[in-house]
Amino acid sequence: MIWETLRRELMLDKRAAARASINLSEYANEKGIYMKINYFNAEHTHALIDLPTSLTIEQVIQLLKGSSSH
Repeated sequence: MIWETLRRELMLDKRAAARASINLSEYANEKGIYMKINYFNAEHTHALIDLPTSLTIEQVIQLLKGSSSH
């Protein structure tokens, strides 16, 4: 999955991106989503996951995007 910031604005410096990456991995684990890897850039995020059978792709995207924006 790849998602971007509003208007692709640069929002994260390297330290904030590293913290967001850890938080997203922990959140995914709490929700039963196996996240192979994620990478936060200043204006977008990449995440490689195994889609759990209990959730739709739309539900997973909503969970992860919502978590990362907070």
